[in-house]
Amino acid sequence: MPDFSYKSKFNKEANFVSIRFGADAPLLETELNEMQDIQRHRLKSALKAIVQDGLLAGGSLTYDGSKFIIENTDAIIDGEVYHISHLEITVSDGEDVYLKVWEKDISYQSTIKKYGNEQEVTIPNEIFDERVNQETSRRVALVYDLTKVKDGNGKFLKLGRISGGSFIKEVQEIANLTELADISQLGSLKDDLDEHKAEITTEEGRHGLRYWNDKLEFFDGSDWIEIKTGGGGVPPSNVINPSIIVGNSQLTIKWDDPEDTVVDGQTISTWAGTKLVRKAGSYPTNEKDGIVLVDNKVRGAYFSTGFVDSGLTNGVTYYYQLFPYSDQGAVNRNEANRLSGTPQPYKIYGVAIDLTNSNPETAVTYTDDAVGMTGGSSAWDSMAIFKDIKPCVLKNGVVQYYLDPNDFTKKVDGTPADIESGNDGDVMIEIPKTGFLISTVGNILTVKVTDNPNNPNFKYYAHTRVTEGDRDKLYIGAYLGWKDGSNKLRSLSGKTPTASQTIGTFRTQAKANGSGYDLVSFYPLTLLQCLYLIRYKNLDSQTALGRGYVDGNSAATNTGGTNAKGMFFGETTGKQQMKFLGIEDFWGNLRWWIDGLYSDANRNIMTAFKDFNDTGSGYTNRGQGATSDIYGYMSKPQGFTEAGFVLKENNGSETTYFCDYAYLSTSRLPYFGGNWNFGSRAGAFYLSVYHDASYSDSHLGGRLMYL
Repeated sequence: MPDFSYKSKFNKEANFVSIRFGADAPLLETELNEMQDIQRHRLKSALKAIVQDGLLAGGSLTYDGSKFIIENTDAIIDGEVYHISHLEITVSDGEDVYLKVWEKDISYQSTIKKYGNEQEVTIPNEIFDERVNQETSRRVALVYDLTKVKDGNGKFLKLGRISGGSFIKEVQEIANLTELADISQLGSLKDDLDEHKAEITTEEGRHGLRYWNDKLEFFDGSDWIEIKTGGGGVPPSNVINPSIIVGNSQLTIKWDDPEDTVVDGQTISTWAGTKLVRKAGSYPTNEKDGIVLVDNKVRGAYFSTGFVDSGLTNGVTYYYQLFPYSDQGAVNRNEANRLSGTPQPYKIYGVAIDLTNSNPETAVTYTDDAVGMTGGSSAWDSMAIFKDIKPCVLKNGVVQYYLDPNDFTKKVDGTPADIESGNDGDVMIEIPKTGFLISTVGNILTVKVTDNPNNPNFKYYAHTRVTEGDRDKLYIGAYLGWKDGSNKLRSLSGKTPTASQTIGTFRTQAKANGSGYDLVSFYPLTLLQCLYLIRYKNLDSQTALGRGYVDGNSAATNTGGTNAKGMFFGETTGKQQMKFLGIEDFWGNLRWWIDGLYSDANRNIMTAFKDFNDTGSGYTNRGQGATSDIYGYMSKPQGFTEAGFVLKENNGSETTYFCDYAYLSTSRLPYFGGNWNFGSRAGAFYLSVYHDASYSDSHLGGRLMYL
């Protein structure tokens, strides 16, 4: 009987295209087998270069509550085509559905299923040749079936998942094979492919084109992009900085369109437009799979204001994908262009503070949507505003990547982040547009915040430069500022925070990072103080959250001590750094200068949103804060939106009212927080308008802001 153990020496890394047999030499079965494997690999590679795994359109996928059925379609997996007449599987809610394919050796005694479908009828086995009365060869069949788990050998195509009693399709749908890209349409690049196969099949590629890891890709100047098209030629690159903003019954999608793709001076893809497609239940798999909301043909049209998808149902998740396409009809279907969002009703969270009650905890009660919440509870993490405050690495005003909120040394995907060298950018805390309202009626101080970006009763001063609320995001340095070798103020881990500089010097170093960079200014600080009150419902911040690095320490400590301590951290010894909203040393370690606030010669409170300076020149007068210099433990702040928590009355102590020390003096500039040995004077309401522009000391630093 023949020995079938000698199969093939095929190795795709050898890049063989044929076998030449020698005259007068034995013809070996391994060479014949290898020749078949070479041709099969080349055919698969050609198909995989122009079409990704998925199902051809026109088939039927149904679920009746217990049984999933797929019928009358063709599946493409790893360059092989499988005809599916009918497959079914019993499946329950929460379970996945996969199409599993594998190779099966077929002898003359094997059962053969029609089309390789393990659920199809058996067809005759005619391998045995009676003329020689023995088995002379065997076959390799591609077989397939449905499964609920990825187990054992084989390849798997996820079709979808049962959720809420319905089948949620996740598989790519391919319009039809005639619409797929033809490699011959790449023109001169095809000639280059033919001439330089060996170079193109390397990781480096040739002339910006490569066939690597079983994918045809082109280099767009920064990344290798897989060629997945719905027309001829090479598709455009991915869209730039796609984002989605959640609103009440609406979602706003923003993106910038890609540039034309030029390789070695040759334009290989000219952007013609970008389609925005929405689908219910799952992401669109192609530009026809869902509702086309936008067919944008003006580059950058939705970069600033975005497209507002309105009339949506709150609480329902909507799935989107952006599909850039070329002037030749080649479509980019890369999953990197996907977005999803769930519109939510806007929230107002508030506290009412009884200014006659000296108890810092019982003086505060929740109002509006905060009613029923618990001060300091982690339940706030999932609430509006708080859930969207994120740590990130920011460079030139652009987020490079987001960080793991529980460990800043890692990116959100778990890979290492560079938060020390500064090469990737600065470590910042991203805060979405938030309105705040501060008012005092009689002895009740009311503080409220909202995620509604256009509530006329609120002010958006923390997100303002030129016109109110003209910025969607605010970025606050996660660490106290450190001056690098280029005289730039940075926000990096593992650094000794810079001190002993005037506010003017710190301001210059912050602005040296580029347009939009400054020291943290008064209204962003006021917003942070409002958010503290909402989350903790206690005027004594050192009791509610933690002492901070304030008790009996002899010098400042390095930044990064709270990297692995989440977004909020505090303790009672006064020997460890605290953290609020991801901002390390919000109080403690060093005090930090605050820009955009000035008390003039009459103690008028002067504020600004930009063009900060040492004298209040060009600032807006918010009214007189006091008739004489005052200082001490604060019992009452100014108490209105424009002047926030600047000191008004000083009848408190370290355990009563606001429990923090403050100053308001004539012709002075402010600083905030408290330093390494400041004890109980430090906290969320330590705001001292006390020093002039020439002052500096070893207890006083700065913090970076981008707006």
